[in-house]
Formats: sequence, structure tokens, C-alpha cells
Amino acid sequence: MVMMFAFLVAIIASYQILRKSEMSNSLPLRELAPLYGSRMREAFA
Repeated sequence: MVMMFAFLVAIIASYQILRKSEMSNSLPLRELAPLYGSRMREAFA
């Protein structure tokens, strides 16, 4: 249950970031990927 919640939060957060980067283009996804990857590893560890 907790894993599911963490996964949902991660998806929502990444979606918000994607929308913001689409508007401003100040944060490329390439820089975001490692951060997202480590977050997911922590969530599922």
C-alpha cells in the first residue's frame, strides 16, 4: 500500500515538473532523470 502511494506521488510530481518545463523550458528532463531515478530507487528499496 505504501509502495503504491509512493509510486503515485512520484508520478504526480514528475507530471507537474513536466508541465512546468514545457511552459518555461528552464529544466531539461535530462538533468531531472538521475534525480527521479534515485527517488524511485529509494521508494522501492
